[in-house]
Amino acid sequence: MGGFSRIYKADLSDRQLMAFWELVQAAGRGRSIGFDRPAMDGPAFCRFLRRPGVHPWLVAWRGLPVALYYLTDLQGRSAHVHFCFLPCGTRRLAVPREALPEALRPAGASPLVRLPLARAAALFGLGAALWEVPEQGFRLDTLIGVTPQSNRSALAFVRSLGAREHASVPGLCWLYDARRNVPGIITTFDREAVPQRAASI
Repeated sequence: MGGFSRIYKADLSDRQLMAFWELVQAAGRGRSIGFDRPAMDGPAFCRFLRRPGVHPWLVAWRGLPVALYYLTDLQGRSAHVHFCFLPCGTRRLAVPREALPEALRPAGASPLVRLPLARAAALFGLGAALWEVPEQGFRLDTLIGVTPQSNRSALAFVRSLGAREHASVPGLCWLYDARRNVPGIITTFDREAVPQRAASI
């Protein structure tokens, strides 16, 4: 196992979830969770993550929280995947090149590739969801992302992970704060796109 670990909501207290939420709020990233619903406070964040159809994991790097990813809309062996990252600065990790999607592996023979910490954390979360059998007894074949087309930084990040891009759908995403629907981009990840080695970065 590498330096990343994940903890499912059943093993997290409300106090721990709210401590993560405070870090998210302090970083000004509160709206990155649930752009389609009213702004949340700590208790509302806990209630949202405790819902039966929401499956969150806290991701830590060497014991320090760096991200949260959660799954919703489980349909057989697929689910929607959502991410929230704490600021990771310019830290970069040496990641085995076989943990990267083949299309993203740089030319050269080096066995290690240096990745930004947030990107490595995202690959770890995707790999864990696709390759490991989670505590709930399901193993997913497809992770689906829906990103507002106007959120260029989020789209660039998703593309940097090797997502397959399928369509731009007019009016797919509801932006609660703007009170309007905007075009959304549908992307997917599967085990062909995310190598098994990503689950043990």
